[in-house]
Amino acid sequence: MIVNGYNSCKVADTAIIKAGARVGFRNTFCDYCVIHEDAIIGNDNYFASHSVIGSAPEHRDAIENNYKHQYKFLDVIIGDNNRINEFVTINAGAFRHTRVGDSNFILRGAHIGHDTIIGNDNTISCNALIGGHSEIENNCNLGLNSVLHQFSYMGEGAMLGMSAVVTKKKMLLPYNIYVGNPARQLKYNDYLIRKLEIDAITLNILIENYIDRYNLLNRDKDIK
Repeated sequence: MIVNGYNSCKVADTAIIKAGARVGFRNTFCDYCVIHEDAIIGNDNYFASHSVIGSAPEHRDAIENNYKHQYKFLDVIIGDNNRINEFVTINAGAFRHTRVGDSNFILRGAHIGHDTIIGNDNTISCNALIGGHSEIENNCNLGLNSVLHQFSYMGEGAMLGMSAVVTKKKMLLPYNIYVGNPARQLKYNDYLIRKLEIDAITLNILIENYIDRYNLLNRDKDIK
């Protein structure tokens, strides 16, 4: 393994850091966590027992190409100051790097699929499932048992309620709350808007810019 900050990390005797993994400073690796060779990890992260980082992407073509053609999976890139709790799984990339930014709080049993990009300061609750190729911006909150279909898009400050299900290629607008199955827009995330002191003009600009970026990616334009 390549561990630049090895002497500053806390590594349990039963933790597994595979050859090729790149690990920064002051990380904690608890019992039975597994860091695969496709992981690039920053500083000051906490990996609880039985968390698995950089496992093979759950994508049929990528798996078959790996066996047949020695196709190499792409990296999982973890930033700084994240807490990743027990039984969290984060897949390696199939077509682009899987990325998790800084200061995210990822609770027990959550799953982050291949090619997903997650920003900063998000809370991902127990057993939340994020399908591959999804994008989650900053300051988002995914409730207990919530589900994002692959290619889902969650704007800054959005909240997804407990057991809510986001269907195919749906966009969650910034600073809005969504609930139900299928997920529907409930109201603005007033608590976070007040906390961050976002005025109405700024909020409208954020939402309009997010819609423009979404549409530039040629995604589903049906916004509800």
